[in-house]
Amino acid sequence: MAKFLRVLVVFIFIFSIGALILGSMLFVKREILKGRAHKLEQGLIRLARTLEDQPPADPETPAVYPERDISGVSAELIESPTLTQFWATYKQRLESLDQPTVDLSPEAKQRALMSYYKIDPTTGEPERNKVTNLKISEGEGTTQGVIDHVIERASEQYNILTETRQLLQVTRAELVTTILDLNQQKQTLRERLVHIVKLNNDIAELNRVIEGLRNELQQARDEIEQHKQTIAALEQDKIALQEKIDDLTIKTEQQGTKIKELLDQLHVRNQGGETTGEMQTGGINITTTRINIAAGVKGRVVSVDQRYLFVVMELDEKFVSELLSTLTDENLLPMVDLLVQRPAGDKPLFVTKVRLTQLNNGKTLAIGEILADWQQMPIEPGDTIFYQ
Repeated sequence: MAKFLRVLVVFIFIFSIGALILGSMLFVKREILKGRAHKLEQGLIRLARTLEDQPPADPETPAVYPERDISGVSAELIESPTLTQFWATYKQRLESLDQPTVDLSPEAKQRALMSYYKIDPTTGEPERNKVTNLKISEGEGTTQGVIDHVIERASEQYNILTETRQLLQVTRAELVTTILDLNQQKQTLRERLVHIVKLNNDIAELNRVIEGLRNELQQARDEIEQHKQTIAALEQDKIALQEKIDDLTIKTEQQGTKIKELLDQLHVRNQGGETTGEMQTGGINITTTRINIAAGVKGRVVSVDQRYLFVVMELDEKFVSELLSTLTDENLLPMVDLLVQRPAGDKPLFVTKVRLTQLNNGKTLAIGEILADWQQMPIEPGDTIFYQ
């Protein structure tokens, strides 16, 4: 008995070694089969994208194309010529573009493609045929079902291609017939056109002589009328230019007077006129009394005159109202020094200080004196007016 067991153990050991060798060989084959199946799946998915999911449908409103006139050409007018019926049998659905293709990328399609057997969604186990009790390996939800669907669409695609080729032959025949007919008609038209051109040239030569005489007469009349219109237009332009010259002369004199007054005021101020206790500034005097005003942005620079050191500022209406509300006398404007800053990222650049010298009631435009001792860089229009 012990000897039998030893022999049995030896056989089992030999069989185990054989099983291990076969298992190793099958593992290599398994990787090959797995890779092959994966490539076949991916190839089937890519192939499906080249097939139309549904056959092209006829358009809801078919296009209407002109039929070819096949009646003979004569000197008589034909109201209802004979026409071909080529477009009656033409299949417009074959021209449809951008048809949706078979898409196997959704998860349900991918799951069906990888399922050799049809899986019951409730149990997760392969379904069995109720008659034979065998596992179902074809139909919807299986690899065979997906392959059958792709084959069906490929067959339909081939049928459409064959139908299109047949229609191309019919269309080519119609096109050749049309070209031959057109070439024949063009040759006839050329012959007739040569005769017509000859007659027209003779008529045109006679008309040219008559028209030349008429044109000379009409040209003379047109030149006389044009000269009259030119003279009248020049007279109107002369009057209009004289009016513009008069208006510009008046405006120039007025502007010159205003500029002279401003220059005189600035000249007096630059010579020390501002050192007095009060100063005339456009209807409101400046007093050296200081007032309390909330800090913040108060306006922007509109214009700059570096030569006479003054700026024109557009102030906020609220700031102007605060200034006017502090007046104890409607003609006494408090002296206010304002900062000029230039936006530059998070931290604005300091440009200089200006002193408010003129403010008119009811207006937001004001004039300020540039304090040269504080100036760090030239003021530019658009700089911010800030009070601190």
